[in-house]
Amino acid sequence: LLGWGRAEFTYDDQLPGVVKDPTGHNFVVGFGLLPYLEVAGRLATNTINSNCFTQGCSTRDLSASAKVGFGLDPAYRFRIAAGLSDIGGAATSFRAYYGVLTYSEGPYEASAGLAKRGSTAASGNRSPLDGPFASAAWQPAPWVRGQLEYTDGNAWAGVRLFAPAQWLPEGWQAYAGANLRLNDNNLTHRSWFTTGLTIPLYKVPSLPGAGQAGHLVQ
Repeated sequence: LLGWGRAEFTYDDQLPGVVKDPTGHNFVVGFGLLPYLEVAGRLATNTINSNCFTQGCSTRDLSASAKVGFGLDPAYRFRIAAGLSDIGGAATSFRAYYGVLTYSEGPYEASAGLAKRGSTAASGNRSPLDGPFASAAWQPAPWVRGQLEYTDGNAWAGVRLFAPAQWLPEGWQAYAGANLRLNDNNLTHRSWFTTGLTIPLYKVPSLPGAGQAGHLVQ
């Protein structure tokens, strides 16, 4: 869950789930709106140079998502969350419903959950998230994090490099990363890049199980 009082902006040069051509621009902005609530908006588009009214623009999907989550123990090592992606909009190409349990301890984090994909769009686009899914991450140093993800028989790996805290205003976090597809599927290209920026919007009190850090689910 994205930390309460924080906003995160992410960009990928990839549209996971666009089966004809996943090359494109994936813009997401999320907000830790309340202690246990995250909301986000997303623009997924193959091109940003067409207006979609007088020109063809392939995939263009503007949507919202939401997630609620709670800590299950005082140390906030176990967390449970449920969410819905691709709310509203005309296309709903990537809708999915999910529940997930996460465990974190020191530099390690693992999640497992169950998802149900919404209807596949007429274009064939669909959410990659369906059925049992899992992820694992290891952050051996403040500046690097590695991760593995599995869903619907497909798997990806990724690495994130974080900017040193002294390079940024207090409370800010920025990263750049690369992702690699580990099996044959038409949901993504073999590799792509991602960037992200998290900023604090306002100071919040500490609440049991609310969490003050997190990463956006796209």
